[in-house]
Amino acid sequence: MRSFHSWLATSLLVFASGKARPSAPHTIQLERYVGRHNLTNYRGQATVSLRDWIANTDLQWYSTIQVGNPPQNLSVVFHFNFREVHTDDYFCSTVMYDTGSTDLVLPMRNCTDCGSHTLFQPAGSQTFSRQPNVKLVGKYSTGATTVPLRTSEVVNCTVNSDTVRLGELTSSGQWIVFCTEFPEVFRNMPMDGIMGMGVAPQSAADGIPTFWSWYYSGQLDEPVFAFYFVPGSEYRAEMTVGGVDESKFVGDIVWTDLNRNASILSEAYVVDFVSLDINGRPALTTSNHSTGIAGGPPAPFTAGLIALDTGTAFLQTPDQQSAEDLYRQISPFITQIDSAGAWGPPCPLLDAVAPELTFTISTDGQTITLPRSFFNLGEYPGLPGLCQAVFNSPTEPLEDPTGAGRAVWLVGSPLLKAYYTVWNGLELRVGFATPVGPFI
Repeated sequence: MRSFHSWLATSLLVFASGKARPSAPHTIQLERYVGRHNLTNYRGQATVSLRDWIANTDLQWYSTIQVGNPPQNLSVVFHFNFREVHTDDYFCSTVMYDTGSTDLVLPMRNCTDCGSHTLFQPAGSQTFSRQPNVKLVGKYSTGATTVPLRTSEVVNCTVNSDTVRLGELTSSGQWIVFCTEFPEVFRNMPMDGIMGMGVAPQSAADGIPTFWSWYYSGQLDEPVFAFYFVPGSEYRAEMTVGGVDESKFVGDIVWTDLNRNASILSEAYVVDFVSLDINGRPALTTSNHSTGIAGGPPAPFTAGLIALDTGTAFLQTPDQQSAEDLYRQISPFITQIDSAGAWGPPCPLLDAVAPELTFTISTDGQTITLPRSFFNLGEYPGLPGLCQAVFNSPTEPLEDPTGAGRAVWLVGSPLLKAYYTVWNGLELRVGFATPVGPFI
């Protein structure tokens, strides 16, 4: 979701609570937010669509967390006629879970451009502390929809601390990034904030994100979390923290090591890019000539990196030339339809030419595949009759965090939702399994 670089200018530090007895894995029901032109369902409530969201595409999955203590009597209102919820519970905020970041980011009182999001009220919590009171200016390079951003979105925030709960999991004194200026792209979203689920910090000086606070305090048995996404289903998605739910996948979990240096430096889940196949044939690019001479025959893409990001609703090539080369091999009718980097053809054509795309993500041949059925992201907002293909091209290419200059691909939820995924940010590996369900 965020920039590939850590956007916190100051390191965050949180002290985990005392050691508690390990418990069984926790499974949390996730709600799926699907953008539609005329109607959106939210918690079973029918609502007006949100600004021409892409039809029939899964955008984000999210759930509710609680912040603060003691209980507050709050009116929780979601933007664009989402149902109003009155609660006598703790401050409740809906968050999406993002493997491309590490911070818990929420809107706060006095936010003037947060729409109708739930705003945290510090005066209502006895456990709120202004410490460490660090002022931050952050950037997000991708939004929560399939529409690419022309430029990075800016947020103005302050790091304070309070108690964070997810079900029975509790983190006291958790550092939270509270924002009084939200990116425009988030103002109309049904979720209030973002919970970063990036890899484990390498030291306390780098800060301890919420998930890792739960793990290091002994509340979780294993340093893993797992996602079970059910495309097209409203309520069946789940996130399990502290283990896996063996009833949600079949066969074995196939593990792949992360690129250690890139993952640690970016605080994200980054694997190696070895190759890309289109319908079983190597994808070629004009920027890597087999003869080594400019203008020579195209050759397979060079080795690089892939950032795996559940908070991004599309896939992204390293640059515009890569997208042009890739789509040329699929159909000459797929062209750039938005200067920000979206591509697509007339809708009837896209499903007809949709390929199966397979990434090789390790030197031992481990692959992950985007099914043909997930290649079409739906009709593009403001362009009736044109549908968006799954790859966007960046206006600001992601940089190799190691400084080696390798090309960086971005793989978001359109591919990840095809698997039961398991994320181990301590041992720096990610697992893929076949999910149960009729959609694969």
